[in-house]
Amino acid sequence: MNVLTDLELTAAIVLRQGTECLVPGCSDPWTDRSHVEPSGMGGRPSLRNPENLVGLCRHHHDVFDGRELHGRQHMLRILMKHLADSVAVARKSA
Repeated sequence: MNVLTDLELTAAIVLRQGTECLVPGCSDPWTDRSHVEPSGMGGRPSLRNPENLVGLCRHHHDVFDGRELHGRQHMLRILMKHLADSVAVARKSA
């Protein structure tokens, strides 16, 4: 299995999403790589791939991972709305 280096993972995220936090409405630069599918303590190498990583600012990474529980539901609602809007746009153009 080919495991990418930290630099390669960072480059892949920048190529896919740019340098801003992925959360809609947040224009802060992303500073943290966050797993879409949780990696667990220590991180399993199989989850060190660009498809499972997104760039988030520290605040949204804390919210997403549950370290800031108050904001987690709010963030998930924002992401669900964003996804719903994306699906609606895709259906209209089809």
